[in-house]
Amino acid sequence: MSKKNIPHFQEKLPLSPIIKYESFTLPPKSLQSRILSLINKLSSLSGNLKVEKVEKFFKDLHRKCQSDFSIKYLVNRYQATHCLYFLTNRLNPPNLDIPLAMVSHDIF
Repeated sequence: MSKKNIPHFQEKLPLSPIIKYESFTLPPKSLQSRILSLINKLSSLSGNLKVEKVEKFFKDLHRKCQSDFSIKYLVNRYQATHCLYFLTNRLNPPNLDIPLAMVSHDIF
């Protein structure tokens, strides 16, 4: 969840050593962060050149990579064996090497 929402959930849920609150941020010097930075720069450059289709491609790629990289980072950090994922319309589930259980929400 985003860093601004973490205090809300910490307040609502009982204290527990097994509950971990994390935001989807990567370590700043990681390879994944550098890849996202490069994709973001390419998106910005294509926006400056008024190439809308290329800009949209890079924005979509950035969003997908950000999500996948963040989830994989957290899976490795906590040696997770399973993942519960909340899926909404038009989003693809992450490509993980562990079992993935999903709760699907149709917003339409």
